[in-house]
This record gives sequence, structure tokens and C-alpha cells, in this order.
Amino acid sequence: MMMTDYSEITITTPSSTLDYGEEYGLNTIDEGANQETASITATQVWLLDCDSTFPAKRLAQLNQVLSESNMVVARLNKGKATSYQQLESHLNTQNNTWLLASEGALAKLANNSDTLNSLEEKAQLALEQLAKHPTLNGVQCLLFSEEPLSTASLKSYLSAGVYKVFYANLSVEQWAEHLIGIVKLGEKLRSSQAFGKEQSRLNEDLSNRSLMIEKELYKTRQLQQSLLPSIVESKDSPSDDGGLGTSKLHYLSDKFRISGMYIPCDAIGGDLYDLCEFHDGSLGVIITDVSGHGVPAAFVTALLKSSFYRITHHHQTPDQVLFHLNNQLAAVVKTGDYLTAAYLHFLDEGKTVQYGGAGHPYPILYRAKTNTIELLEENGTPLVWVPDMPYNMQFTNLEQGDKILLFTDGVTELTNPQEELYGEDRLAELLPEVISWSPEGGGAILESILMELSDFTQGHPLADDMTMLIIEVL
Repeated sequence: MMMTDYSEITITTPSSTLDYGEEYGLNTIDEGANQETASITATQVWLLDCDSTFPAKRLAQLNQVLSESNMVVARLNKGKATSYQQLESHLNTQNNTWLLASEGALAKLANNSDTLNSLEEKAQLALEQLAKHPTLNGVQCLLFSEEPLSTASLKSYLSAGVYKVFYANLSVEQWAEHLIGIVKLGEKLRSSQAFGKEQSRLNEDLSNRSLMIEKELYKTRQLQQSLLPSIVESKDSPSDDGGLGTSKLHYLSDKFRISGMYIPCDAIGGDLYDLCEFHDGSLGVIITDVSGHGVPAAFVTALLKSSFYRITHHHQTPDQVLFHLNNQLAAVVKTGDYLTAAYLHFLDEGKTVQYGGAGHPYPILYRAKTNTIELLEENGTPLVWVPDMPYNMQFTNLEQGDKILLFTDGVTELTNPQEELYGEDRLAELLPEVISWSPEGGGAILESILMELSDFTQGHPLADDMTMLIIEVL
């Protein structure tokens, strides 16, 4: 993962520019002595007509993430404008100014656009008019899109003055990374103006290439997300309001509820989890972690998904599933990568679980009756290393209210700025606490764990993909 260098960013903010103020914990600084500095170095990012994507809580969360990254946000605002005059009243064009807007928001700005039919044409006209506007021509435009744009649309927006396209499904942390990059880019662009038109042409060419790469990575990530179990829409699913919204409900029956969370450290990653319902009413759950990252790891997860699907047509128990999974992958994966895995098989209407592992962190079992935890300690050799390797399994009984947390080592190997590991002991101790904080259960438990992990890391970047799965006996 490419780490963002924050050391060169110096931004200050007059408090009067913030829309939400202290009510939502946004950063402010004193006016007066810093006012002159702010007018020279401040960077403003204006989110135009982005209410659905940036409600107040999300904006506050984004600001908090940026703050934890040692960055003071300058004019991270949002608002609406249907004319250049209104937009002009929002923006301080003497500073480095970025406008993040949807096609619809841009289209509302365009003058004399009644003869144009498509939203894209109106948005392009607005961009052209911005470039010719006497006071707004210095605004650097970003485009927000709900869906990936076509190659033709990307090129046309680029030529009309868009620098970068953002997509709707980004997490708060990803938005923060992008906005930090934009601030650094703004500093570079301002310093490069002296190089003239040739430098601008080079910037445009690099931007074009970046957009195309971003689009391909976006498609790849969407394909990889489709490997995860389907998302269940249910009124019984706990609300993620107030959280980061990264947990998903994947399974709900009268016996179990299963929620998952997957946060790759790169655009695409190497973690995977999957579910399998068997004809006898039993249920299989697997979580895996590929040793590498990026495209190669994503390709291995696709192979694993296919192999798991074929194997579970004939085998159910952990010893058999892991044995055959190991042999099938060892015959194909010749890159030096390996996989860790944990597999659980629930039977007897959820009263018993069989479990086994392949070099993976032990699942954590929470006993509701005694408010205690146990580790499901059964492990073997990681997958792919040695063909025909036998695997063992154990079993334990379950009761109503019991919960099992599965996770990859990206969770326990998180570090804080002092390079201290979070560790499995901390996670095991944390589980009963977050369960007591989250009586609604499900994804709320995962969201609470994520918030605790965020507090521990203090903005320290991810070094590995982070995946968690919570299985609840109902």
C-alpha cells in the first residue's frame, strides 16, 4: 500500500468557514494571529450538494479521521448552489480551492443549458463556464459519481476541467486518504504554475492515465466484492447509524445471524469469507487470508472461492474440507503465496460446532451464560505449502446467545504510532465488553470493535487487509 506522507502538509483554518462547527467536533483554530497565514495557505474542499453521501455525522467522522492523521482540515464544507453567484459566495478563490460535485450539482449551475438533453452535457457546459468565469476560474473541479463512468465520459470530463473522479462506495478512511492527497496535489499544482502550459499538459496527461487505472481497479474491486456472501436486507438487521457503515448482514435464520466486515488495505485485497448451507440443515463458514496483497492475492481468493464451492458439494467436516481445499489450491498456486484458513461446521440445529484451522488465528468463542471467552484451538499447516497434509478437527457445544468471532491477522497486527501491536489478547478481552455495549448484536458488535481499533491506531495506516466475521447463536 502506498503510504501518504503528511509531513509536508501545513494547513490552517479560520473557524468561521466551517458549516457544522463544534457541534460535530470539526476542527477550528483561533482567528486573529493565524488569520493572515490562513488566507495564504488554507485549502478548502467544498462538497457541493452531497447530502446523501456526507450527512453531518459522516462529515464529522471524516474530519476526525483527518485530524488523527495530523492534518488540520481547511474549509471542509458542504452546501448547495444553483448559480455561479451563489457558488461564488461560498468559495474563497484566493486560496487553493477544490470543488467536489456530482453531475447533477454541476448541471444546475450551467447557464443557457435548456437546449441540452443529457446531464453529462449540462455538467460539461458548467465546467467550461467555470473555466471562463472571472473569479471562479481558479477552482479545481472534482467529480462525484454514483456509478463508474464510461471511458468516453471520463475523457470528456477531463477535457472539460475535471481532475479526478470519486465513487460513492468509498469508506470514511478512503475519503480521508483521497482528500489528503488532494491537499498535497494542490500545493504541487500551485507551485507548478510557473512552468506554464507544458506543465499543465503533463499534469493533464498523468491525470488521464490515473483515471483509467482507477477505473480498472474499481472494476476489479467490485468483482472481488462479489465473491463475498450476498448481503441480507432485513428489518431485524441492527442499524449501523452512527457507525462507519462497513459491516454487512450475510445470513439470518431462526438459528444464526452472521455479519461480516472487510476492509482491504489496498484497492483490492487477499481476504475472503464464505458460507455454505448443506442439505441436512447444517452450515459451513470459512475465513481465509492470502499471504500477499493486490491483484495476485485477489486472483488467489477467486480460485479459493471456486474450490470451496466444488468441495462443499461432497464434504462438510473441517478435516475433509481443509484437506481437499489444500490439495486443489496446491495444484494451481505456484507463485509462492500461501493461505491461512479457519473453517467451522455448525450442526445439530446450532447446538454443536466442529472446527479446524490451517495456520489461521484461533476463533474466539463468547459464552453468553458465563460471560467468558474460549479459543477454538485447532490448527494445521497453512494451505498450499504441503500437498496431502492431513488436518484435524475438534468440536464443542453451543447455547443460545453464544457468539464466535472470526478474524484475519490484519486485525491483531494493527499498530499504533509507537509501533505497538494490538495483539490477540487485547481482542479477546475486548469482545465481552463490546457485546455488552451493543445489545442489538450483529454488525453493531463489529462496528464497536472497529472504533476501538481506530482509537488504538490513532490514524496509523493499515499494513494488511482487515476482516471480521461474527456468528451469533439465536
